[in-house]
Amino acid sequence: MTTERLEVIGDGDNRNAEQFYADFLAKLQQEQAFPSPYVYKFIVPGNGNQVAMIHAIFENAKASFATRDSKTGKYISLTVTLQADSAEQVVEYYKEVGSLQGVVML
Repeated sequence: MTTERLEVIGDGDNRNAEQFYADFLAKLQQEQAFPSPYVYKFIVPGNGNQVAMIHAIFENAKASFATRDSKTGKYISLTVTLQADSAEQVVEYYKEVGSLQGVVML
């Protein structure tokens, strides 16, 4: 399983985002066999509804969720674990979550 962190990509840079996801997909396909468990990690603001929105994205994936508030409560760390069927599925979930405002993908 890859342990590399995803880069944060600016909203106005779709060409670079698409290239990043294409490169990430190729790396996943080389380094991980599917189906297999996959762990997503996100950091979201503590005062928003991003946790609920991420739950909705993974609603049909039979995923498990774990959250942890930061010491000050300003942020929430969210871990999502699921049985991924393919590298393409992993990337699609990243793209969906990446479309949410204020979410940092690790």
